[in-house]
Amino acid sequence: MRVCKKCGKEFDEDMNFCPYCGISVGEDADKEETPVEEMAEEQKEEVQETVMEAEEQEEELRPENLEAALAAAKAAGESKRIQKE
Repeated sequence: MRVCKKCGKEFDEDMNFCPYCGISVGEDADKEETPVEEMAEEQKEEVQETVMEAEEQEEELRPENLEAALAAAKAAGESKRIQKE
């Protein structure tokens, strides 16, 4: 049995990662390896950012927002047309 350097729990010799905390314990264990929990947290943050971006885009595409944008664009176009005349 091996003992994890991070969490102190025992696990089988043939494992490359601690089944409890996810830290690398294989031959390359001396390399700085990102534990599974950290990777999961990073992925969670990326998903949250993607959701926030999607919600912002959804807000921009709501009919009331599009109507206001079209009205503003039309007003700007009218203003330019009047200036040309």
